[in-house]
Amino acid sequence: MESGAKGCEVIVSGKLSAQRAKSMKFKDGYMISSGQPVKEYIDTVVRHILMR
Repeated sequence: MESGAKGCEVIVSGKLSAQRAKSMKFKDGYMISSGQPVKEYIDTVVRHILMR
């Protein structure tokens, strides 16, 4: 957001702190979520990490 982005959304899913998996969403700013502008203006990145 400090670099000039209009919005950001981070989704963390999997086994976070317990045996059962869950999903957490963190949002900040303005995000377009539907329609053709999503394909034109939104960059999507997937990162896989080992939590333990």
